[in-house]
Amino acid sequence: MKTMPHIALVASLLAAPAHAQTRPLSYDDYYAIRSVSSTVLSPDGSMVAYIESFVDEGENRSRSKLHLVDVEGQGPPLQVLPPSSEESNPRWSPDGALLAFSRRLLADDGDPSTWFVRPDDPDDPFQIEGLGGVPVFDPTNRLIAFTRPVPPGGQRPDGPELTAEEQKIVDRFDGRAFDWMQFRFGVPIEEAEQMYVALQKQRVPAKMVRYPDSYHGGWTPWRYLHRLYSTHGWWEQWLGEKPIS
Repeated sequence: MKTMPHIALVASLLAAPAHAQTRPLSYDDYYAIRSVSSTVLSPDGSMVAYIESFVDEGENRSRSKLHLVDVEGQGPPLQVLPPSSEESNPRWSPDGALLAFSRRLLADDGDPSTWFVRPDDPDDPFQIEGLGGVPVFDPTNRLIAFTRPVPPGGQRPDGPELTAEEQKIVDRFDGRAFDWMQFRFGVPIEEAEQMYVALQKQRVPAKMVRYPDSYHGGWTPWRYLHRLYSTHGWWEQWLGEKPIS
């Protein structure tokens, strides 16, 4: 049976038998704890990608880092990226040639971006221009579906037709009227997600295909892309080819 000797769910002190505990859990022990989540086995069963989480004492915040490890224990786990960022949501392409994940720089308060790395070249992570959101690889290894935020299109709805007397009040008004605010309308105006499928040959997409009014897509075994639809029409789908060697 294949094992993963380098992966532990918690620090060894917590895994020790109860009779071996000679003291309560201390402040220093808390910062020594490492936990593992989001483990994904490569399609050929040779490698595991996982997220290691811990608390950074100096920054007083939780951190998460992407690691790769050989399931036979051939070498220690590899931390894919430097400490200046944190990662989440690893997932393999069907052929195991790519590992996709979300990455956020610690100096950036924005949303995470999508990155890729080849397991045979982990020192060269890269992005695909225009691709955002969580990638969904199709079974043929050519296409990637994903969602990303887009601003709502179209004009704001017209107000009710005014009577002559109401129009006089509007014409005489000398102030500001905030008439397109979230607290006054049931439909929010923040950016919504849309789904895309990116067609690309190397690291720059050659073409993007947009699927209007859809979101939360997925692939069938026959490579058809199924999708759900939004009642407000603020969602799109895109489709794309994954990078090739």
